[in-house]
Amino acid sequence: ITAAIACVLLGVMVLFTFYGLTESGKSLEAGDAPLSAVAQIKRALDRGYFSSASPAAGLGTIGPILIGDYTALLYRVLPVAKVEEGLMAFAVILATFFFYLFLRERGFGVCAALAGGIALGFSTLLVSIAKAGHTGKFTGVAYLAGSLWCMERRIRGRSFVWALFAGLAVGLALAQSRDLALIICMALGAYWLMALVRSALAARSVPVGLLGAYIAAAVIAVVTTWPVMKLLVPMGGESVAAAAPTAETPEQRWDWATQWSIPSDELIKLINPSY
Repeated sequence: ITAAIACVLLGVMVLFTFYGLTESGKSLEAGDAPLSAVAQIKRALDRGYFSSASPAAGLGTIGPILIGDYTALLYRVLPVAKVEEGLMAFAVILATFFFYLFLRERGFGVCAALAGGIALGFSTLLVSIAKAGHTGKFTGVAYLAGSLWCMERRIRGRSFVWALFAGLAVGLALAQSRDLALIICMALGAYWLMALVRSALAARSVPVGLLGAYIAAAVIAVVTTWPVMKLLVPMGGESVAAAAPTAETPEQRWDWATQWSIPSDELIKLINPSY
């Protein structure tokens, strides 16, 4: 009964936040995901196009970056006008569900775990960026919540397969949202290392396999990111600040800083994107 009530509550909250899904002829206002771009991706998928995430993709190359996860499926089955909102809504459900499972694994009660899952899924970290069209960040956070659950099961003595699932989820998150997912992964990595140390001290043993995997991953990360880091570091003494747009008058600086401001009558979209 509790599970059924929780599912109904989650469904009501999702439909309230993204109620545009239920209205025909209405599309979510998503700045970085215009309908023309969505239609382009759908055509690419119809032709069997799947590109892989690569370091160069974050350096200004154009075109959709797709992988064979559920996002590609929703692109195929949803109408153009509902794709972005559908992706965000489904990611909210996944993030809530996975974080709920993580908290349950940590020993929290059903109500406490459900409250934590809802707090993550409907956090302003996600809902407030719906208007900007940053769909990948929704999906990335959902995958990272899944990685938390999988890794927690491994740390608590379950099969090593759960560590592989956690790594897969992190990879999918980075493929969907390189910037936000990378920042969150730094905190996740520190948390997992701390949890490993605590687990080892409690069991008076050394998790050789997991620690070895961490060391191997660190080596691979350095090798694969070094070429990209050389591209990102300014060369020839030119500073990054020198390439930033400048304004000569206070009025021009104000106009540049506020060009993405949201009108006061649209502030509600930061918590209800479909408004």
